[in-house]
Amino acid sequence: MQILPDVFLVNGFPYGLSQNGYVVRLGDVIVIGPECHSVALGWNGGPDYDRATYVQSPARLAHMDCDCLLPGHGPPCLNNGKRLVEIAYATAMTNLR
Repeated sequence: MQILPDVFLVNGFPYGLSQNGYVVRLGDVIVIGPECHSVALGWNGGPDYDRATYVQSPARLAHMDCDCLLPGHGPPCLNNGKRLVEIAYATAMTNLR
């Protein structure tokens, strides 16, 4: 589904192509560490947090090509986003299943 010119909703995430590559807007699903060297799983303290539903988000992201990641908070990661998404997915599968 296209939501704006050159920006599509893919697996529930705003997704588009920029001069730096494929861009994904993450919201609070993944928190990116300083200089894009690490990631942490996103917010899990809300009253409507559901672990099983949350795990699906990193799983969907792991199946997407993504170069640039734009988190809801913290620094953007303008390259190698796929590696960070895969780390977050592995962390979710290890810690939350």
